[in-house]
Amino acid sequence: MASLLGVDPSVLIGGLNLVKAANVLGIAASTLRQRALSGQIGYERDGRRWIFSWRHITEYKQRREHAPTRSTPSGGILPRLIGTASGRRRDAETIEAEARALGLL
Repeated sequence: MASLLGVDPSVLIGGLNLVKAANVLGIAASTLRQRALSGQIGYERDGRRWIFSWRHITEYKQRREHAPTRSTPSGGILPRLIGTASGRRRDAETIEAEARALGLL
């Protein structure tokens, strides 16, 4: 498992704290914390200490590598309303129509 993650095997003994796990995954510690709290990656807590086992990290990495790309609900290029510089809000369909008219799509 250590070779799969690209780390020394001794690093994985007893699990990794939040910062070390984030470094192994190549993401910020705050991002890892958010993903753990949202259930995207498993973790354990020991008081205030976050613990990520090699199993948590490998399962997360495998899911991320095999995750399908997300498509927008309408199939358009933008999934939500977008604010403009003038303060008006335009929906994704309007923006997509304008992009098509300009030959961008």
